[in-house]
Amino acid sequence: MQKVILVSLGAVLGALARYFFSQISWLKGYNILFINLLGCFIAGFFIERIKNPDIKIALFVGFLGSYTTLSTYSLELMEIIDAKKYFKALFYFFSTSLGGFLCAYFARFLSKSL
Repeated sequence: MQKVILVSLGAVLGALARYFFSQISWLKGYNILFINLLGCFIAGFFIERIKNPDIKIALFVGFLGSYTTLSTYSLELMEIIDAKKYFKALFYFFSTSLGGFLCAYFARFLSKSL
């Protein structure tokens, strides 16, 4: 139950941070890019530094999970590259980026057709 509370608290803070950064006027048009890049930076900076599993779950699953999923994607891609599975890394990179876009585009087309 403690882990559920930690994830929930982190998620609330991540969602609030995402909302806050999405409202900054000088970022207009680049808010989501900023959010995603900052989330990736936070993930990359803390992945090796935080040893406490409770803090890790609150930050990575809770906060970053609701703030941006690009940070999780980036960490997974780093793990694949660290394992020297370069073809898998390229496939993962292109299938996630292009595949995600194509799924969203197709879903929007489908919803307009119904």
